[in-house]
Amino acid sequence: MGTGASATHDDLALHVLHSLDQPICIVDADDCFVFANKSYADKYGMGPESVRGVPIRDVIGEAFYDKRIKVLLDRAREEGASEHSGWIDYPEIGRRRVTMDFRRYTYPGLADQNCLIVQCRDITERIELDQRRKKSLEFQEKLMGSVPAMVWIAGSDGSPFFFNDSWLNFTGNTLVEQIREGWVGQIHADDQQMVRDRMSYAQENREAVHLEFRLRYLTGGYRWVRLDGKPLEDGSDFNGDFIASALDIHDIKTREYKLVSDLHESTRLKDQALQQKSAADRANREKSAYLSLASHEIRTPMNPVIGFADLLASNPDLDGDSKEMAQMILKAGKNLLTLIDEVLDFAKIEAGVLHLTPEPLDVHDLLLEVDSLYAFDAKSRGIDFKISDKVESKEELFEDRLRLQQILGTLVSNSIKFTHTGEVEVIAETESVRMNGNDLQMLKFVVQDTGVGMDAEEVEKLFKPFARPENEFTDKYAGAGLGLAIAQKLVEAMRGTISVKSELGKGTRVELVIPFTQVPGDLRPALARRESEETEAEKQAATQANILIVDDEESSRQVNASLMKFLGYATDVVSGGAELAEKLKERTYSMILMDIMMPGMDGLEATRKIRNGDFGEGNRKAYIVAVTVCSEEEDRERGLKAGINAYLTKPLTIHALRDTISEYNALGRGI
Repeated sequence: MGTGASATHDDLALHVLHSLDQPICIVDADDCFVFANKSYADKYGMGPESVRGVPIRDVIGEAFYDKRIKVLLDRAREEGASEHSGWIDYPEIGRRRVTMDFRRYTYPGLADQNCLIVQCRDITERIELDQRRKKSLEFQEKLMGSVPAMVWIAGSDGSPFFFNDSWLNFTGNTLVEQIREGWVGQIHADDQQMVRDRMSYAQENREAVHLEFRLRYLTGGYRWVRLDGKPLEDGSDFNGDFIASALDIHDIKTREYKLVSDLHESTRLKDQALQQKSAADRANREKSAYLSLASHEIRTPMNPVIGFADLLASNPDLDGDSKEMAQMILKAGKNLLTLIDEVLDFAKIEAGVLHLTPEPLDVHDLLLEVDSLYAFDAKSRGIDFKISDKVESKEELFEDRLRLQQILGTLVSNSIKFTHTGEVEVIAETESVRMNGNDLQMLKFVVQDTGVGMDAEEVEKLFKPFARPENEFTDKYAGAGLGLAIAQKLVEAMRGTISVKSELGKGTRVELVIPFTQVPGDLRPALARRESEETEAEKQAATQANILIVDDEESSRQVNASLMKFLGYATDVVSGGAELAEKLKERTYSMILMDIMMPGMDGLEATRKIRNGDFGEGNRKAYIVAVTVCSEEEDRERGLKAGINAYLTKPLTIHALRDTISEYNALGRGI
């Protein structure tokens, strides 16, 4: 029983030794290992059992053994103990700082072997920590003495015992003089009491303090300083002391006083600037209002001119000469309207009031519109006009339809204008561009011709306002030289690019590239479109009028009614709010073409009354189309809030009216 208990105790002791992080070994009189715990053996990449019986010199290295360890082992056998502290290169963990204790070891069964027990302690981290602490203290002492801030430290009694060089250089005192005299006496008389009270309170209550006061400078004058102080409670030897640092802010204070003295003038200038800004804003608003009014006053008489000319040119019963004359009137009217639009658009750009109004549009339909608008003009000049639609995507583009059509119209009309033989081709395609690690889908339009072309100098100034190419065609065709300048501004607003390549006598190629921005999810309509522009609803128009035209201009009423009649729709017409109210009380209409700018009750007010049911419940859901010259985004927003469903811009054309009716019928509400 006793033998078993002893064995158990030995096993426990052995287990404890192997569990220790401290390396321990026992060597015999021949300097061979009798025992090594796991921590010791691991440092040499060996196991405790494999070390036993191995000479110590074979494990730690012969050079280290002969130079250091052999002497220490012999001394420990003679004197009973020896110590060593130094660096040891372990094969597994590298160079470490170690202390080693060598002592006689007597144990029953080993007494005749003259054994020694060796205990090692790794003190590398402690040595490195001590070195860092020493270096830190030296650095702090050096830093404290050389920092630009003026520093002093006071004991718990409030008496300073340290001033750094910056403080002494400011006051001109020696350290002994400064400690003996203190620093409060050097404060300006007007600031002394405030500083005394604040410092006493901060030191007594162990709180931080922030002060600004005037301190006597070495030259005899006073300079403003900002002092920040706090108690030291970091557990160091300075615990309980109070440290403060001060900065010379005299120059800053001087500037502050100057700013204060100039405050009245600054306020006056600010008020003047605000008045000027207000005047500029008012001028911009007046300019915007004037442009809208000018656009209305100019476009209104153009409505019957272009409308009736469009009707005449579309009349199949008209003889050839009459039809040609009607087409010439229509063309001249459109040219005049284009010139008017360019002048007004340029004025809006200069005034900063031209904005884009993006909407879903089908690129394929847009190209068809370009073809229908310019094919006749090209054909009449003996020029081939081609549209190459290479856009494979069926997605709709989210962009300003009217402005994109305006840009393409400018490019196509210029190509036709300056080409007297050959062809004009419009190519549309999509391309992928790598940008910031993402593939961006771009829409590219190319307008190329075989016209007169331009030299490099003319291309350079092509997009400048009022610039016109100098060639045989320049004087033959009218134009203000604003179209391309406006087109470039619109392309930039669309985050796109426009470039021109041309060679004199060989033709011109213009590339327009804009992002293919898809319709936002919350605005995405059904992408399916009707294959034919003339729907069955148009072909089977009711004999009873289902459309009401509201316009204060008699000529506009006549042309709008005539255009509708050409499309197969009967209409009623009224001249203003009073007649509108009576007419709506008599019957119900599916669609109302509403002029916006009318005397008395304008179109927006009339729309609000219709939606509120003031003119009868039956017309509250009528499809109201604004007929106006005001196509800016803010005007559209006001109209949508009032209850407008769609917009048409004067002067109206058969094509525009047909599209609007098609969009209405696509809602499933057929006229």
